[in-house]
Amino acid sequence: MDFEHLEEFYAVRESVYEGLHSGLYVKGDTGWPLCRFLVLPALENAIGWDVLSLRVRGKPAQPRLFRSCWRMDLDLHALGSPVERLKHPRPYRPTIEVSSTLIDAAKIEELIRRFYSIRVPLAVAKAPSGFDGTNYELELGHFFCRSRIAWWVRLPEEWEALAPVIEDLAGLFESSWQNASPDTAVDQTRGDGLVR
Repeated sequence: MDFEHLEEFYAVRESVYEGLHSGLYVKGDTGWPLCRFLVLPALENAIGWDVLSLRVRGKPAQPRLFRSCWRMDLDLHALGSPVERLKHPRPYRPTIEVSSTLIDAAKIEELIRRFYSIRVPLAVAKAPSGFDGTNYELELGHFFCRSRIAWWVRLPEEWEALAPVIEDLAGLFESSWQNASPDTAVDQTRGDGLVR
């Protein structure tokens, strides 16, 4: 990849990360945000998990799990050579796959309640850093009061108490996704690429 296309790739990556941070890819779906968990590997497709509590008139709120996947593999290929780049419009629009499914209300509410009782500092003395690896972000709360933490590869020592709940949360998202029935999942691609 030449310098010009590398710069464009980094600009695309930053715009995607901002979209995942803000919930941009699920904004068209109205609901009360419960939590967001981002998995941002340096060399693989990034995943954003959002749980929204959707209100339906006359029925109790039903939480829905949204999975936003940045197909970095496709975008890297599209920007990988000057010849391939000519096949795509300018400005380049990243390939984002967005799907959703129902998630067990009792399980997600119980996991969020577990976070209430864990006490951790807002900042850490020595945050780890490095190249490559995976960045993670967890956001809890709603429009008026929320918190977000971010870390690289492993939770800092000061936040280790969160690890079991974060692992259970990630496990619930993965299992909900794998067990989604075809009639409850909704697939949609937002961007330039194709769902494959």
